[in-house]
Amino acid sequence: MTESRYEDLQDRLCNPGALCPENLLDMLHECEAACTRCRLWESATQPVRGSGPASARLMIVGGQPGEEEDLSGRPFAGRARAMLHEVLRRAGLGLQDVYFTNAVKHRSPATASDDTRETPEPLAEEIDACRRWFEGEVAIVKPEVVLCVGSLAAKAVLGFHVDLPRERGRVFHPGFVGAVMVTVDPSPVPAQTEEAQERALKDLLDEVYEVAEFLGVSDPFKGRDELAQL
Repeated sequence: MTESRYEDLQDRLCNPGALCPENLLDMLHECEAACTRCRLWESATQPVRGSGPASARLMIVGGQPGEEEDLSGRPFAGRARAMLHEVLRRAGLGLQDVYFTNAVKHRSPATASDDTRETPEPLAEEIDACRRWFEGEVAIVKPEVVLCVGSLAAKAVLGFHVDLPRERGRVFHPGFVGAVMVTVDPSPVPAQTEEAQERALKDLLDEVYEVAEFLGVSDPFKGRDELAQL
């Protein structure tokens, strides 16, 4: 990626002219696809681009892509995406309200360990290299709330470490967006016992329901009924 393309994007963010937010997101994704600011692009299948409408009021940010995200090019692929969709539905939030993205756009190269393939956490400089893309998404989408899923996402968005799960559900007001809530990564949940899955789903639903209340789009009767059924 040439810096001139990114500079052009910055100019457009300040002076969009006839470009609508969807056009600006397309420009942002094109710049992401050409990004070589860190080593991760060399081993990744493709960049994992944000997905959702430019008019979304809620932005959900994951950490780094896993194998399914790397192959599909979409954030929160597979079971994690299905769980989030279900929780959003129960809380009264439609997909037209939500923009999904990752703090890091390329997957870290997997390493073999005890016959398993583990994805190491990105280095600080790799997280920093991707921050411009998150900032661009925020500037275009202008979400009212950002929900950080996992400690990597929380640190990348807020700029400091958040103690998860101890601080899950905590709300921050960093200034660049109305509110930032932090929660744990639900990806490991499907591998747990049925009881643990139900508990994790209830906790996540409780938090997303608070987000819906903040946005003023929840039905207080439907929402509490959904929680009571778990």
